[in-house]
Amino acid sequence: MVNQDSAALIDAPLDHIQSAFADALALGNIPTADNDYGIPARFEQAFSDADELAKVPWLKDGLTSGARLVRCACYVVHSDTEIYAGAWRRGFDGWALGRYGLDGEESGNAEEVEQRDVVFEERLSLRCRTLDGGDSVTVKLYNEKEDGLLHGFIDVVGIVCDNGTVVHGLVVEQQRLASYRAASKTVSADHRSSLIGKLTQVFGGDDLAAELVLLSMISGVATREPVLVGPLPLCVRGVSPAVADALASVLRQVAPLFVGVRLDVPSLNSGILTPHHDGEDFTPGALQAPADSLILIDETRMDEGKLTERGIRDLQSLSAVMDSQKLPFAFPFNRLEIPVDVAVIAVSTGKSLLPAPTAVTVTLSTGSVETQLGQVSLEESSEPGDLALASAYISAARLKEGAIPEDLSVRIQDDFVRTRQRTLGRPASEGICGKQGEADVEEAATLDGDELALRLRLARELAKSRLSSHMSWEDYVGASELAARLRQRQQQSGQ
Repeated sequence: MVNQDSAALIDAPLDHIQSAFADALALGNIPTADNDYGIPARFEQAFSDADELAKVPWLKDGLTSGARLVRCACYVVHSDTEIYAGAWRRGFDGWALGRYGLDGEESGNAEEVEQRDVVFEERLSLRCRTLDGGDSVTVKLYNEKEDGLLHGFIDVVGIVCDNGTVVHGLVVEQQRLASYRAASKTVSADHRSSLIGKLTQVFGGDDLAAELVLLSMISGVATREPVLVGPLPLCVRGVSPAVADALASVLRQVAPLFVGVRLDVPSLNSGILTPHHDGEDFTPGALQAPADSLILIDETRMDEGKLTERGIRDLQSLSAVMDSQKLPFAFPFNRLEIPVDVAVIAVSTGKSLLPAPTAVTVTLSTGSVETQLGQVSLEESSEPGDLALASAYISAARLKEGAIPEDLSVRIQDDFVRTRQRTLGRPASEGICGKQGEADVEEAATLDGDELALRLRLARELAKSRLSSHMSWEDYVGASELAARLRQRQQQSGQ
């Protein structure tokens, strides 16, 4: 369609909806629940081009300007269905449409409604949070399936009603959050070094902690069966509240979606983390987030206190998300676990309360942290375009698979066997990953299945951080070196 068509739909969307409905009836269509009357197609065609879509005002801007057609980027925290009058006959005036906010139009008194034809329909009512701002909004969808929508990210063009609290969807695209954040931006692996440099500043010169934070951020679920593979939950110890705040300031600007959680007794006892239903009303939880989100858990302000039942439940929910990528939903008589796919990083002054299999204690190398905190703000040291590209880089890295080619898998297994033979003192031919091998990395005192699993997890994320879809031998070598540094740090800190 030409530009004037999209402009007309933006200016008077309800007029065009009613016109499409009238055109469908003129062709002999009878109002039914599964007939969309060609209305969504009219809007989809008009806004199929990115430039035309960009002309639709965002929800907040639309409320200010008085627009009826708005765009809303949000994610779903609860879904329900509702019955409404999709169409009704107005005597000799024909049929009236009740979709897309038109159900609020005058429909006569109760006696008249009983005497005329009414087409009752079912629509989805999605309770959502806006992507930028976290404001609550209800999105109503027509002729859409409910499957897969919970915690899903949706980009909606629709009719706004009720002072911006309700949007009736006309054009609805469900996609990965990372895909949305990375769209239309050209990024390169060069952003990797700049982000690690920024994170190294946050940690007072500790580039090991910075590297692990970056790899944890871009990790995600590769498979759930037979075992969970992919996530790299991380605990960073030896962190002060000031450093935790500085880290949050950086991660909030580059994560596809940032969720900050304070882990202390008062916050846990407030019971706001776990979604729950009391039999009548559903209350969303702060841990509900779409795939590709980052949850940063701040334990640096933890003090003594007594946890209530709610506090214990929320602590268990945090542990479940970090350990198994499942978020419990609390119901009156049972708990239901919903799969999630989020990066989880916990920062603590001492030992964490959470079950992170990978932990590193920060070692300050130069200067005091307080003198460096003024240097860690991306907003102050980078142009807005650089910041957007850094965020797009994280999203692009999360979209990569980091798969292991079959020949590399064989090579890694061979190296694993040879290194174990050397470690146990048995004769072996030259190893691939030792002082006599290609990698020339520090040989481990012991090498077991857990060590190999850690190397593979790190190698996968290293490949992704370089925006590669496949792991390389160099990634595995780098991961082995990183794992050796991590082991040494853990020994020094008594972990």
